[in-house]
Amino acid sequence: MELQRHGRSQELKAMAITNFKISSRFGALIFATDLFSQLLEDEEQQREAPQSQQQQWSLSPSPSRPDKSTRKATLPVRAISPLQRTPVPLPEEFREVMIRQGMTEGPVLLIQKRLTATDLKKAQNRMSMPVKQATEDFFKFLKPLEEAIVNSEAGMMVRLIEPSRDVSTVVFKRWKMDKTTGRTSYMYVFNGKGWGDVKNKNALRESEEVQVWAFRVGDQLAHALVRVPS
Repeated sequence: MELQRHGRSQELKAMAITNFKISSRFGALIFATDLFSQLLEDEEQQREAPQSQQQQWSLSPSPSRPDKSTRKATLPVRAISPLQRTPVPLPEEFREVMIRQGMTEGPVLLIQKRLTATDLKKAQNRMSMPVKQATEDFFKFLKPLEEAIVNSEAGMMVRLIEPSRDVSTVVFKRWKMDKTTGRTSYMYVFNGKGWGDVKNKNALRESEEVQVWAFRVGDQLAHALVRVPS
């Protein structure tokens, strides 16, 4: 009897170990099956992703350097940008001087800018009028023959109503600037001895805001340099 019990106990232990091994293998198989099913499901979801989302991914900006064709093009000489602030109207006392001079056309505002240190340097002897700060009327007012003379090496001698409202003459011309990059750019200037006299006589200062107006007396181009009230 005792031997039978012992044998039965050993048999039950063997069955338990066998069942455990089977259960462990079966559990591992179930885990592997579930993992494989999850992977298949994730892959299927990626395939079914909305096309708009895929396009959005494909259109994401690239961190690489942009192609030369997409770079900002260099502005042409006559690309006019807006004034920095709303220009003030021409003072009536300057209009009266223009009328006394025999004005037949105009006046039109060409530029409103702040004087720079270069504008006032004796060695430079010029006041610049950068095209990017000019108004749309800057070139519209110039006649073809006037533009040809202004663009020449000598430029055009024009009368100028000074801030003091005295009348003098200066050279109005296009100024060539050669850059270190090898490129050439242009701006328009008043220069010559006449400009030196104007800036000294009127005690013009750096950062002072001024306007340049254009008008005609018959077929002669003329200008006025006006201080802008601060």
